[in-house]
Amino acid sequence: MGVVIMPRPPVELYRFEESTAGDTTGVNGTVLVATGPPTINTSGKHGRCRTYTRASGQSFSLAAASATAYNPSGSGFTVAAWVKHATLSTNEFCIAGKTGLGAADRGWQFYRRGAANGPYRMAVSTAGTAATLITAEDVTNYPTTGVWYFVAGGVDLVRGYVFLRVNDYARNEVAYSIKTVAASPRDFNVGSYNDAATSRWDGQIDSLYYFDYPLTDHEIDWLYDGGRGTDYLPVTLSTAAATVIS
Repeated sequence: MGVVIMPRPPVELYRFEESTAGDTTGVNGTVLVATGPPTINTSGKHGRCRTYTRASGQSFSLAAASATAYNPSGSGFTVAAWVKHATLSTNEFCIAGKTGLGAADRGWQFYRRGAANGPYRMAVSTAGTAATLITAEDVTNYPTTGVWYFVAGGVDLVRGYVFLRVNDYARNEVAYSIKTVAASPRDFNVGSYNDAATSRWDGQIDSLYYFDYPLTDHEIDWLYDGGRGTDYLPVTLSTAAATVIS
């Protein structure tokens, strides 16, 4: 087994085990607001998860006024989740984001790009506009239906790059010289941007993490755990620190 590093605790962790979709880190105690709602599925990556049906417009959200923690600052951020597609199409499939799809309300977007063989993407905006989006994507490893994928993406505001990684495949990085992310006035959303039916997820999402710093590959390896996935329980979070495991 190679060297992996247990990351510092996430700011938010939604395991989607409970009916309220509460944050299980104990840091903010945030409860997401459900639309639909996404149905509880007993066959998640870890225990239960949520199933999103694209035609029904199911999602979770947190009003923009309460979601300031999702406006990246400091050293950057990482968002990660286990996802499974029920269908694939030429439309976008939103995992999570704090953005709209208008001209001047972009923040960050974590999604599968709309294309026949659309890759996973992390896109962040320097000035809140579509024209200033900087995107990292994996154009080698395309998702298929019925398979769990671990997707992690974010931005390093110290070194200056946007990154995206799928499972244990190679990390994709794109230079980000501005080193700031626009604070979008939109809600934080899981499973759909709040102004676009064409972005809705179709399938399952489980164990969504938000870290307020950019994870290294060793830390992502710890979460991925060879495809098994590390179930980052609250008891782990209460004592977690950067721990090297070899």
